[in-house]
Amino acid sequence: MQCLLQYLGLGWTGYVPDICRNTAVLVPVNYAWLLWGWPNLFIERMQAEGSAVVLLGPYENGDPGAAGIDSAEQLAEVPQAFSGYLWTNKIESIGPLARDRFK
Repeated sequence: MQCLLQYLGLGWTGYVPDICRNTAVLVPVNYAWLLWGWPNLFIERMQAEGSAVVLLGPYENGDPGAAGIDSAEQLAEVPQAFSGYLWTNKIESIGPLARDRFK
């Protein structure tokens, strides 16, 4: 979360905070739109710094748990151009949908 908060403040400059480097950057789907350059430029910047972007399900009620992209409706919120990783707890239903969507 610290990575995202620092990037929100500095991302418009092109700077990637140290805390965002060489790690997995977990992004809740309902806050992704706030990130500078979402999705393509953001992912490119993170990859250039050795980080992988993992899109989580929605962050709700202050619960930092591992909510996944677990429904077709949530998957529809993922940009077609998204090239990072998806976190899901329902791979049996989301896997085939994601395969068809992101060919």
